[in-house]
Amino acid sequence: MEVFIGKRISDLQKEDILYTTEIEGGGKMHTLIGLRDAFCSRPLKSIVITTKKNDGIESVSFQLEGLLDVSFYKQMVDRYGKPDLLYKRGEETFREEVITEKSNQITESKGRLVECGFEENPLFIVWASNSFYVQILNKKEINKIDITFSQENNFFQ
Repeated sequence: MEVFIGKRISDLQKEDILYTTEIEGGGKMHTLIGLRDAFCSRPLKSIVITTKKNDGIESVSFQLEGLLDVSFYKQMVDRYGKPDLLYKRGEETFREEVITEKSNQITESKGRLVECGFEENPLFIVWASNSFYVQILNKKEINKIDITFSQENNFFQ
């Protein structure tokens, strides 16, 4: 996925792009589906690519099914080296339950992030290289992993 960073969206075949949406700042978000590729032995169903005004690719994101287990983590370390940041949820500082207009109950919470090791079940993992970042959001509650490759570190700004 890192090979896309810095390239132009026009380098991709048009038939691979399902739809394109304008986003804030003049960029675009392109969604690719029907992929037959895999990442670290897990199938990819779709990829979202964001571009700048000049159509330069600035990030590539996708979601994988399954848990962030030791096998997957080892494959990532083999590819990208030891991660630069691992954070888990720390102390919760705010929690509020809200009922929406459609009578759905939503819980909003805020808290602190605490540095941790992999064995402590991290929520965020970040690898930083000279030319790109790899950012993982571990959604263990819904058995999914969100991964973003980007030119900038979008998690901690």
